[in-house]
Amino acid sequence: MEQYVELWIQLQDVHLDEDSVDSISWTLMGDGQYSATSAYIAQFFGAIYSDMNLASALPVPRRTNSVIPASPPSATPIDAAAHAGRDGGGGRAERGEMWVFYLISLPLTAGLVAATLRYFAGPAVPLYVLATVGYAWLCSLSFVILVPADIYTTITGNQKGDVGFFWSWSYWSSFILAWVIVPTIRGYEDAGDFTVKERLKTSIRANLLYYEIVGAIGFFGVILIMIMRHDWGGAILGFAMACSNTFGLVTGAFLLGFGLNEIPKNIWKNADWTRHQKILSHIVAKMDVKLVNAHKEYCNTIAVVQATSKQMSKRDPVRPYMDIIDNMLAQMLRDDPLVKISGGKLEENDMDYDTDEKTMAELRRRLRRAHEEYCRCKSNYTTAVMEALELEDTVTNYEQHDADGWKYVSDIRESRSGTLGSILDHIGMRRQSRFRNIL
Repeated sequence: MEQYVELWIQLQDVHLDEDSVDSISWTLMGDGQYSATSAYIAQFFGAIYSDMNLASALPVPRRTNSVIPASPPSATPIDAAAHAGRDGGGGRAERGEMWVFYLISLPLTAGLVAATLRYFAGPAVPLYVLATVGYAWLCSLSFVILVPADIYTTITGNQKGDVGFFWSWSYWSSFILAWVIVPTIRGYEDAGDFTVKERLKTSIRANLLYYEIVGAIGFFGVILIMIMRHDWGGAILGFAMACSNTFGLVTGAFLLGFGLNEIPKNIWKNADWTRHQKILSHIVAKMDVKLVNAHKEYCNTIAVVQATSKQMSKRDPVRPYMDIIDNMLAQMLRDDPLVKISGGKLEENDMDYDTDEKTMAELRRRLRRAHEEYCRCKSNYTTAVMEALELEDTVTNYEQHDADGWKYVSDIRESRSGTLGSILDHIGMRRQSRFRNIL
């Protein structure tokens, strides 16, 4: 009750103006403006900066009874903290430590991106696509380097560095890649046109349609908000920023929920190797059905290409485009000589691709899509089968570990010879058994 009376006394001379927009003053800064730097420094109130023989404690902000200060202080705790960080000594040693951190973190981040690209990239992915995806991933992982650097410059008070520039570079690079470059390259690769100019036109046309739909929805939402709330005319930018932050937080919460719930749950389920074998058998069956369907579509598309090529004369105006498609099909078959092309069937409208350049581009696009889908299903089927065989080998070796002396014998790879090979087999058996949670 006493606190309520005290608060009432302090606020009795405060008069609010209904026509004025509320504002927030960040009293820890001299100019009253909030910044991420000031928030970082505020976390280190009370820390001690020392240079072996020198130590100075940072001033702790005083607690006052004033609810609304009349004016911001001339020397704020943030300014004092920054000054203490600059005068704390040991600057050269700390800069040397940060260079060591850069020399370690930057190659590790770049190596992680390169290893991920090598693992996920297909054999026929163009170099510019690999470079674009690698650069996008590097921008996404740059926080591993920039966050420690930002905290370091904040603690030391050295705000003249390039950390802010690199934050902006990372943000705008990711923004432009996500909304302009990557969609354009995706549409360019999906287009079946025969020249770079036409493929770019097709990609831009497809992306503009998407941007027009999204922009129309956003514009309608803004107009609706302004109609419902007349005083929101100057707060559209703040509302957009709030929506953006909300989207990021909600997406992050869903991803964290998946990582903290689904992944441990799947690990727990897979601990029962009998149940896991049944699951893998079901997955292999599903992949087999998808592979059969993809192979059927691939064979049908090849039959369409071959039939269209046979009925087209050498003097046909679109014959050069047909030759490009024939060469592409021949290259596909050379890259995968084990594929069996049989059972291809022609549908009612499959012989209408020889009318003009646009229809030939559609045929080329259909062939590329069918080939990529077949390769994707084939890879998924192979991965599922190898995982099932590996689990079967692990279970068999575990059941016979007393007779084999914990030696890992596999039916899908050759056994190792020599002392080193025996040691590696023993380590492999232990690793596989513990990985499958059998032990």
